Amino acid sequence: MKNITNNDYIEIKNILFNKYKKMTFNKKECAEILGVSTQTIDRLRKARKIQEMKITRFVLFSIEEVARIISRDTHAN
Repeated sequence: MKNITNNDYIEIKNILFNKYKKMTFNKKECAEILGVSTQTIDRLRKARKIQEMKITRFVLFSIEEVARIISRDTHAN
């Protein structure tokens, strides 16, 4: 397993920002970016494997958190 470098994380974060032009994603957007269902996102939240931000009744995911998940999964293979 390759170690995740800070440069990998920053590169993924920059790619996400350039593509989506936003710093937070709702559950559906997060699921689409990660290539999983919204139910999987709920399971990851419950297992505390992905950290959400609750804004009133909305659940959002920061670009940093999505980049962390992508960089972790990319290097796990």
